[in-house]
Amino acid sequence: MAIPITVRAPFYYPNPNSPTPFSGREETPVSEQETIWTFVGSLFISIAIFGPYRESMPAALAHERDEVLIIMSSRGRLLKIPRETTIKDVVAGARWPRQPSAPVFEDLCRAPRNRIDEIDGVDLEMGWCMVIYVVTKDKLGAL
Repeated sequence: MAIPITVRAPFYYPNPNSPTPFSGREETPVSEQETIWTFVGSLFISIAIFGPYRESMPAALAHERDEVLIIMSSRGRLLKIPRETTIKDVVAGARWPRQPSAPVFEDLCRAPRNRIDEIDGVDLEMGWCMVIYVVTKDKLGAL
């Protein structure tokens, strides 16, 4: 199975003169066996090197060096995902109630779940596209 992926970096501005943060879609759907790092690794460096705005390089380096990868659940939970996680494991780890063999991701939301039997899973934008957020460690508190 292949899944369309969008990568968003709400604190990375490829054009430092624009208030629009980075948002990009993988042009081909990603296999569920691929790791997140397959398409996020070196993404920001490539944008800074090959794009017209070289002054975004310090921010690009920070996003490569200190990145935190986050996926949002359909109930608004922010789950911190390790870069070596496969897309298949992202889907399994975001599912709630949790299956015994599913990976466990750190939930960045401080509020407890409303109900123990609450049903949750990966939020799909427009019903079909998985969104992965990339922020630097120092910006986690802003979420």
